[in-house]
Amino acid sequence: MFNRLSGFDQAAEYARKVVHEFGYTVAKTILKPVMKMAFCNPIQAEVFNEANQLVSTHYAYNGIVDQGMNLLLDTFFDNGTTYTWWMGLIEGSGAQTLADSDIAGTHAGWAVSEFHTGATRQSWTGALGAAATRSISNTTTLDFAFTTTQTIHGIFIINHATADTGTEFLWSTAPFSTEVTVNNGDTLKITYTVSG
Repeated sequence: MFNRLSGFDQAAEYARKVVHEFGYTVAKTILKPVMKMAFCNPIQAEVFNEANQLVSTHYAYNGIVDQGMNLLLDTFFDNGTTYTWWMGLIEGSGAQTLADSDIAGTHAGWAVSEFHTGATRQSWTGALGAAATRSISNTTTLDFAFTTTQTIHGIFIINHATADTGTEFLWSTAPFSTEVTVNNGDTLKITYTVSG
């Protein structure tokens, strides 16, 4: 898996360039092998003889089959049997630092934006379609309407509609390739896809 603060940044920069050059729809296909969840886990097998002496050691890495990945995505995100997930916005004023160590209620490098209409998070779970071809996505955009001019740095996914106190679970954060300026009357429409 990419390190969030080094290799991840390199991969994210590559992704931004691909999206800029080819557009979002084509980029999703091109970038899938780079940005997908790893789930490539090591397996070790050791052979011992009758005297309990190690004869050989063998290694492998599992691959998750399509059915297994679709089940994981459906169960964890779409069915709501575990959590209901909400999308919020990250404020874009000033420098922002997103890190793997961020948790709900403790993310000193960035702030939650509360300047869109009603400061309401959008239900990502409620907009999801069923997992297919190893990915899951909201089938309708999550729309954030603005009544003032604001700068938005990115998005976050959390399992609570309003709270960010530390008892919730933060799933992911994502900075936009460039900070997004929205004006009074603008609507920010967002699609988020998780692939494995």
